[in-house]
Amino acid sequence: MKKIILVLLLQSATVYAHSQHIDNQPKKNKEHQQAMKVGFLTNTLDLTSEEAAAFWPVYNRYDSERRAIAAINRTSKKSVENEKNVTAGEAEKLLELQLTNEQKLVDVKKKYLAEFKTILPANKIVILYKSEAQFRKIKNHKKIKHTAKAKQKNKNSVPPHPPK
Repeated sequence: MKKIILVLLLQSATVYAHSQHIDNQPKKNKEHQQAMKVGFLTNTLDLTSEEAAAFWPVYNRYDSERRAIAAINRTSKKSVENEKNVTAGEAEKLLELQLTNEQKLVDVKKKYLAEFKTILPANKIVILYKSEAQFRKIKNHKKIKHTAKAKQKNKNSVPPHPPK
């Protein structure tokens, strides 16, 4: 009887631990990506300690505002299930929303450019924008490779059909 209880306790603890791991994985992945980005930008910008202390709080606000606008854009695009079946009115609204969000992104970039200029020389700001694009490209490339690997793994793990 004690062995059965022990086995059940171990199984439930394992299931609980596994579910906690799965629940925390997206958050850890985002934190990991953010840490990678910070490291990448820090290396490419070659910030002094004074520059870094002033730069990172401003950059984090800038990045947060940009991500919020991008999230709205993604949500609006997802709200249109199938672009081929969109009514003219829905398409007009979607196009208008996309242009509005693009303008918001430009406005945010202009606002923070002024702040960045008080912290960094212009050449480092140019490097910042180029490095962000490089990081996105690297991240997207890794995401594509990961997706392709997962698809291949799933394709290879399909169990054979039972004989008839």
